[in-house]
Amino acid sequence: MKNYFYSKFPEHLSLLDFNRPNRVIQEYMNNDPIVFFGGPNWENAANDLSRIPAGHRPHFVLSLFMITLTDQCLFTHHRHLYEEWRMKTNFPKFGHSGFGIRNENPLIILRAPEEKGLIEIDATSKMMPEFVGFFLEETRKLLDKTSSTTNLENYIRSIKNDRDYQLNEGILIQAFKRELEARTNQAHTPASAST
Repeated sequence: MKNYFYSKFPEHLSLLDFNRPNRVIQEYMNNDPIVFFGGPNWENAANDLSRIPAGHRPHFVLSLFMITLTDQCLFTHHRHLYEEWRMKTNFPKFGHSGFGIRNENPLIILRAPEEKGLIEIDATSKMMPEFVGFFLEETRKLLDKTSSTTNLENYIRSIKNDRDYQLNEGILIQAFKRELEARTNQAHTPASAST
């Protein structure tokens, strides 16, 4: 997962269809060079994923989910970290714009390809332990690099408490939530005393 994310994902990410907000919204966003992918409920999933080699689609979808979840969690719940993250990454936003900006639920990135048969569900589901481990490792590194008082436990809690996290449809969303729960509970379980 890590190798894919740092070697192939940037190239694959550039293959998506992107849309820019209109000039009025760009001015409102202080001329941030923001671009969107996906559209409502990732209606462009079939077109977007058709550009990604089939063997890399599970890695791509999980990486896309990770950057979107991170971007939206930082913006919504840890705004003091967002500016630096945005400047360093400049990742596209998952959503669309018209008269305003609409960010879509990050979990749709897991649901839409599954619903539309665009991804191998079993293979992707089997990658979830590795993916969640990578996600937590990268999040910990991000938080350690900042002078923030936000720790990993608070960060994960903000994800779980977000209303978007209530979406629970599909095998991949449930696999992600199970693995995240197992990993974060494991981190807080006291080691048993040896006898």
